[in-house]
Amino acid sequence: MGNLLAAHSAPFLSEGIEANQIKMSSPILTMSDAFSCFTENCQIFGYDYFLLGEPPEFGSRTTNQNVLLTNLPLYVLEDLVALDLFSNWSAMKSFQLTSAPFHWSAEGDHQRSSEISADRQARQGQREFKADTMLVNELGIRGAHCIPLATKNHRRTFLAHFSIESLPEEIDPALLLQSQILFDRVEEILGQRKRNTVAQLNERELECLSWAAAGKTSSEIATIIELSEHTINHYLNACCRKLDCMNRTQAVAKAIRHDLIP
Repeated sequence: MGNLLAAHSAPFLSEGIEANQIKMSSPILTMSDAFSCFTENCQIFGYDYFLLGEPPEFGSRTTNQNVLLTNLPLYVLEDLVALDLFSNWSAMKSFQLTSAPFHWSAEGDHQRSSEISADRQARQGQREFKADTMLVNELGIRGAHCIPLATKNHRRTFLAHFSIESLPEEIDPALLLQSQILFDRVEEILGQRKRNTVAQLNERELECLSWAAAGKTSSEIATIIELSEHTINHYLNACCRKLDCMNRTQAVAKAIRHDLIP
């Protein structure tokens, strides 16, 4: 793994190292391997924290499912998710709209102040910027380089590198290259997990989960597919267990997120 990130950031492009050579030099077999690479990337390129995730849909809350990998302190991450602050992080608006890398700063260098009117700020009680405030006050974050990533399933995915020092607006091209290469491997690992999960869920479980996603109760599902309510609950509980979810609502959300059900 060290071969991938041991060199200084600049040589990757200037020396013409091929993307597949970087990929081959460091097999990433698990999410733990990927975490180590992203963390080491932070050290090499001069960042303090990273966050790999998927922006919530417009109007939707952020959940733990939106966070794929991060080394942000757990107490900060839990607050950001529990209070649904990430969906209102000023940079998240850009992630939802652009495919180009951009610079974010605590002072608003990416022009978020011009994106929201004064009267709207007053109506929302500054909720838009509470995530910004937490990042600054709790961690001393002053800037971030934000990279939208290309995905095979066309879902928006982002990578943010945070620094407690001010950052230049320009992002090192070598970081862009390495970030995409690392994420490609993460996507392969997540894809394999999805295939394993699909294999674990049987046809009846997927059927019950699909009807639950349509808003049907256990009693209604039992009537539709002509089984007892007890059996339906058994299938849905099995779905929760196999998908590592606390309840059927979480199971439905995770199944939809991973394209297990329509």
